[in-house]
Amino acid sequence: AGSVGSFWSQQDSSLAFLPLFHGYTLLSQILRNLTIGARTVLFQQAQSPSAASLVQALLQTKVSFFCCVPWMLKLLHDQILAEQAKGSSTSLRVLQNLRFIITGGALLDHSTGNFLTAHKIKILTFLG
Repeated sequence: AGSVGSFWSQQDSSLAFLPLFHGYTLLSQILRNLTIGARTVLFQQAQSPSAASLVQALLQTKVSFFCCVPWMLKLLHDQILAEQAKGSSTSLRVLQNLRFIITGGALLDHSTGNFLTAHKIKILTFLG
């Protein structure tokens, strides 16, 4: 099995996508990466976070994981379903290329979690 810390390595890089008022998550993400020598990408945005802007940031930065609240995973789930209805799967492929996604701060909706894990997307849930 192994500890949660065994998920991260120096080869990892993460996208700090959350607004600054999510200070604890941002600080822990940055400190963890500093400790192991991994890269942190700070994403600046002029507008509220959206599924489309997150997918675009993941495409641009090519990070291996990111942290988000369950609400963002629900928005990503909705975007994937909308893309699939149009015959596309860009957002799904982007998420499948990540090593994992960390979520927390609230409960993850069962349908969203089940959908993402059924599509081979690894979700690590930290609620508290």
